Amino acid sequence: PLYSVSNGLNWETDQVCKARFHVSPGSWAEQYAQNNDIEYDNARSAAEPKWKRQTIDLRKASLSFRVYPNNAALVGIDARDAGHVEIPAEVGGVPVTAIGCDDNDSAHGTVKTLIIPKTVKEIDGTLLTQMTNTRKFEIDPQNTCFSVRGDSLCSADGKTLLVYPGANSDAYTVPKGVTTIGYEAFSGNNLKSVTLPEGLKEIGQKAFSGCTELSSVTFPSTLEEIGEGAFERRELTEIALNDGLKTISNRAFYGTKSYTSLTIPDSVTTIEMDAFRGNHYADTNELTPVETRTVAIGSGLENLGQGAFAGLDIDSFTVAPQNEHFKADGPLLLSKDGRTLYACAGAAGPEVHIPDGVEEILPSAFDAVPALTDIYLPNSLYRMSSASFDSSKAKTITFHCPSGSEAALIAETQGYTWVEE
Repeated sequence: PLYSVSNGLNWETDQVCKARFHVSPGSWAEQYAQNNDIEYDNARSAAEPKWKRQTIDLRKASLSFRVYPNNAALVGIDARDAGHVEIPAEVGGVPVTAIGCDDNDSAHGTVKTLIIPKTVKEIDGTLLTQMTNTRKFEIDPQNTCFSVRGDSLCSADGKTLLVYPGANSDAYTVPKGVTTIGYEAFSGNNLKSVTLPEGLKEIGQKAFSGCTELSSVTFPSTLEEIGEGAFERRELTEIALNDGLKTISNRAFYGTKSYTSLTIPDSVTTIEMDAFRGNHYADTNELTPVETRTVAIGSGLENLGQGAFAGLDIDSFTVAPQNEHFKADGPLLLSKDGRTLYACAGAAGPEVHIPDGVEEILPSAFDAVPALTDIYLPNSLYRMSSASFDSSKAKTITFHCPSGSEAALIAETQGYTWVEE
């Protein structure tokens, strides 16, 4: 059953707004279609399988399942210092073919060894990563979909690491042959260091989220993509990105605050939104600056998401002269043509002069620039978002605007303190 749709979809412009939704009557999906004025019908109802919940009580653990007409899925584990817990191959007369269904699955307690039956064909690692005290996985020898490599639960061919048991060690070397680390594979464990093998190409979404003690990661030369939130809020003391890396996804290193320098290799073409953003205080939504003194951008960067370097307490940016898309001007990171301002170094101030020719200041460009008191806007400026500055900090800045300029109108409209130059 559908319970969530990404907020990233723009129903006014995306092609999906032209589609008809086939949903079940009274379902969450039907309500969503109604709320968003999406054309829909109830053709789904006849074909949609019904399911019931069933719980099996073992000696020191309870297992909860969703039982469908033709198969069942394990969706809950409640263990009490259990030793060996064997997932049954059959529940309610149907085979158990899946572990985990969605983000509502839950697991609690301690399981020393979790035994997976031959019938399981799909595993959502989110459920198993909640069992942070698991020491060992075992796979029925007749299971053709999964294997155990170097303590970790992997695909049958060993190329995708799905789940690492969190209770084994504070240091881990990912087995050779792994090319992909899956969604939340190491989430929530107590690792302090990880060595990744040559041949690894992708670190998946939130792969190391919740690893609060992780301070050291060795990236191999073969790595091409770091997924969304992969190292979010970690204590990495060094981020040494490999030459060969191509994509750094949204929030990949969000809130990672202990490193002092950052070099973007020439091979990186895309850095997405908030990739290296500093941390936010939960109660005030203000940025906690990350004490990173230098950011050096290589020659290959083509796409830069907004807020990618927001909250980095740096003195300035440097950009390789061969880069065809970006350039640095003192504390400012600009598009190569000088029309778009992407970011201001966190250590800039108290005065910042935006050069003539800048037409747009992007959102988050001036997040966490604590010393800034005066900013001089050029006559060429015609677009500046209220989100370009910390909401609280903007109230303390004086905006200097050319007489009769669009910049003056923008400052006035945003309610900023401004003076005419």
